[in-house]
Parts: sequence; C-alpha cells; structure tokens
Amino acid sequence: MLELGLTPTTAIYNSLLHCFAHTGHVSALFDILTELRSHNIQPNISTYTSLIEGFGKGKRLDLVNDTWKNMKERGIKPDTILFSAFINSYVNCCAPAKELKEIWRELTVDYQLPINDKIIVARFRAHASHNNFIEAVNFLVETDTLSKPVYHVFMQYFETEMSQYIKTDMYTQLVASIRNFQSTQKFLSEEERNEFRMCAMLARDLALKEAAANGTDN
Repeated sequence: MLELGLTPTTAIYNSLLHCFAHTGHVSALFDILTELRSHNIQPNISTYTSLIEGFGKGKRLDLVNDTWKNMKERGIKPDTILFSAFINSYVNCCAPAKELKEIWRELTVDYQLPINDKIIVARFRAHASHNNFIEAVNFLVETDTLSKPVYHVFMQYFETEMSQYIKTDMYTQLVASIRNFQSTQKFLSEEERNEFRMCAMLARDLALKEAAANGTDN
C-alpha cells in the first residue's frame, strides 16, 4: 500500500476486509487486521461487520464471538447491518440454537435493534439448517414484523424440508405451527392462504397415514 503511495486509512482497510470477507479467507483477514493495527488505525463498525462476516464464512464461530466481544469492549454499538452479518455467520457456522437465541436476545433487547426481513430470514434458516423446522415455524409465529418475502421463503423451506418429517411423530406439531402461523398473518392474498392451507392439510394427511401404518392414534 505504501509502495503505491497510498496513505493507510480505515476506509482502505475496510474495503480490503470487505473483499476477503466474501471468500471466508480467515488468514487473509488476520493479515489485514494486523497491518491495520500496525498503523495505529482504529477499527470501526464496518471493520467488525466484515470480520464477523468473513469469520462466519470461514466457519470459525470462535473468531466470530471473539470479534463481537472485542467490539463490545471498545464500546462500539452494533447496527442492523452487523446484526444481519452476525445471524448469517451463526447460520454458516451451524451455531447451537441456544447460542443463536442468546445473541438474538442481546441484539434485540439489550441493544434494541430493529428487525428487518433479511434478519428474520437468516434466523429462520438457522433453525431450519439444524433440521428443526418446527422451531423455525414457531419463530415466525412469534415474530410480529413479517412480510410476503418472509412468507415465500417459508413456503420454499416447507416444500423442501417436509420430507424429513414424514416418518416422525412431529407432524402434528408441524401442522399446528403452520396453522397458527397462517392465522396470525393478515398480509396474505386469498391464493396464498389457500396455498398455505393445502400445505397444512397435506402435512396432516401424511401424519395420519404414518399413524395408521404404525397402528397409533394422532
């Protein structure tokens, strides 16, 4: 950088971090961070966002959490962009659901950050990626700020993940969650409500068939 006649700045290093964050190249991120510190340049919210994103894509949950801890120690408050990067990193790292809920509470309650569609979808995918589709549905039910994009993501997951529950006794829970979700949403068109209703009925039919095959009552 100096050889090119460039003066080291936070903006330049953030640009480099942003580029490498997309690749999840952990060692490159460390090299840039080390050089940044060698010039006594202080990281800002954008710096930490790129680091969290990059460490997440590199599947280094320990570094994601260390970065978050360092950021808090320096008194830097998170924003919704970092919030989204954080949740996505937890998804990439397959973080335990308990840890996900704890960081969610911290960001939404302690820091009172608003929730947008990207963040909602990220957490939904986090639960679904742990093969816990029912918990993912229940999360959506508990979320007040929902929109059609979130609903459509849910429908995609329902279609692809449903087969995992066909041979289990979790189907009645799944159907109950879906119907609850449907009843709480006022933004759906009649066509979308019918689509949702059909999915719920299909799940229920599969549950009944499974119960009949096993000689049990549902």
